[in-house]
Amino acid sequence: MTPAVADALAALQKITGTTLLSPALSPLCATPTADNPLGLVTAPAVAVPGPWPTVKTNNNVDMLRGLADLLPADNDLLTAIDDDQTAFALVPPGEPGADKFRVAWFNTSTLKGGMADLKPLSEVAASSPLKQLLTATESFHGIRLARVQTGKGTILSAVFGTTTKAGRTCFFLPALGTVNNQ
Repeated sequence: MTPAVADALAALQKITGTTLLSPALSPLCATPTADNPLGLVTAPAVAVPGPWPTVKTNNNVDMLRGLADLLPADNDLLTAIDDDQTAFALVPPGEPGADKFRVAWFNTSTLKGGMADLKPLSEVAASSPLKQLLTATESFHGIRLARVQTGKGTILSAVFGTTTKAGRTCFFLPALGTVNNQ
């Protein structure tokens, strides 16, 4: 990874609070070429610790929470991921709906773990203007998401699964990573 790419990823992680997992890989999923002799296909994956989104000031004051206090009743409008949750997202290649992805997770602080299905964004996201915007955007139609009650601590994760691309069933090796949900 070049220093410029590493700096860009670090900036993205700092701005959004996300943790980029290693990409999920599927060999022999695409037609082999001179540039890609193994026919590798990747699926980017991220983990997002809750609560999210938040905007902290220099005094560590959450500006979005202050705004939420001014909203009538529906404070969930600004919270996509709750405090003890971790969200896992993956963008699979291929036709939407022709896939099955899961996340296996383990919290090293609580010694609890489990598995959860990653579902289309339209099935998982809370009803809000953000959901309507993302599900209507062409770039986001394939996102798969799982919001998991992981608790606080260091979360080990593996996102894996299958999809169909150009008539081929592709088996993805896990995207691995660690996220701190503090």
